[in-house]
Amino acid sequence: MNVSQLIKRIIIALPEFPPVDSIFLSDINTALLRLCRSFRFPDLIDSNTVTVIGSGSGIVALPADYHHNLFEATSVTHSNEPIRIRSNIKAMDRDYPDTQSKIGRVKDVAENSGNLHCLPVPADDESLLVRYYRKAATLVNDSDEPEGIPDYLQEDLLVGYVVKDKLPLVSKSLGLKLQHYISDYNSALEEAQDYCRQSPRQKPFIKRTHVFF
Repeated sequence: MNVSQLIKRIIIALPEFPPVDSIFLSDINTALLRLCRSFRFPDLIDSNTVTVIGSGSGIVALPADYHHNLFEATSVTHSNEPIRIRSNIKAMDRDYPDTQSKIGRVKDVAENSGNLHCLPVPADDESLLVRYYRKAATLVNDSDEPEGIPDYLQEDLLVGYVVKDKLPLVSKSLGLKLQHYISDYNSALEEAQDYCRQSPRQKPFIKRTHVFF
């Protein structure tokens, strides 16, 4: 479903709002960004190489299209050796208590605010391959189609999201008429969950400090 078709559906659903395409386009892009953040749509899986500068800070910016769920990292420099993904920087830091332990091949990474924190810090540049879910492309033209969301869910999710967002601003009578959009939207959320159930997800490494028998 393209932008023009989505906007027409929204105009039909929300007759109390001025039919300004640019405003509804902005609403659709907001919906697309937030929905793609909430789900692991497999079509948005991407990979890129980043370089950790030798003897540097150990912090490198993730690719510009990174959105969420870094789920795999390997060292290209060292024969694609797997690198552990940690849940947060603090947990990772605890394993490297002194300066000497912080120098060497990258073994652990943690994502924070679009940056990749790496430990140990290599003496020489080290290239890492990272896999993650990227941002869907911003919709601009009438013929553009949303990325990531499967075709059969696009109308219910995107139109439904916009309708739900505008619901507090409509009259009571229109609000009652819009309930079927909300119902379809909620059903589509469940379908999206099922659709993404098998998609790769981040499984942070957790260091065990106790042995259970």
